[in-house]
Amino acid sequence: LRLETKEVTPIDWDTSAGGFQGEAGKTFAFRCPGEGSAKPIYGSDIYTDDSSICTAAVHVGLISLEGGGVVTIEIRPGRSTYGSTIRHGIKSNNFGEYGRSFVIR
Repeated sequence: LRLETKEVTPIDWDTSAGGFQGEAGKTFAFRCPGEGSAKPIYGSDIYTDDSSICTAAVHVGLISLEGGGVVTIEIRPGRSTYGSTIRHGIKSNNFGEYGRSFVIR
């Protein structure tokens, strides 16, 4: 079994998945800096691609605002609706139909 080695791209807390091209199933790895501040996210478990990647990773419990860390996302198709939840001190927002999504892997 060969693990795919991914380039890890440094991003900031404002960075969304929208700028990263790829079809559903494509994955990207990012490094979120420590001492972050929460930015808007839309959805829960599956997020609109204009949501903050780093903030979504805190929402799912992978990293913290204070510590940051490496996050892998997978591009997903759009959805007709995105729900709102509060997890790990982060409140996500509801959103209607959106053309492209991502999940934290």
